[in-house]
Amino acid sequence: MPEEKEYKVTLYFSKGTTPPATDTVMAADEADAINKVKIKLSLDREGDNYELIQGASAFLQ
Repeated sequence: MPEEKEYKVTLYFSKGTTPPATDTVMAADEADAINKVKIKLSLDREGDNYELIQGASAFLQ
């Protein structure tokens, strides 16, 4: 299993009124980090524009 590193992830929404969501997670790679934040966000903000995510970025910290 690959070593997990700390990633800062930003999710962008298609509705201009919803600000980007940023979080930091431990993950194996960029895709894993983005998925972890999407899952966390869907649990934190039940139904709050989760389906309107139009983009995401992940960077090593």
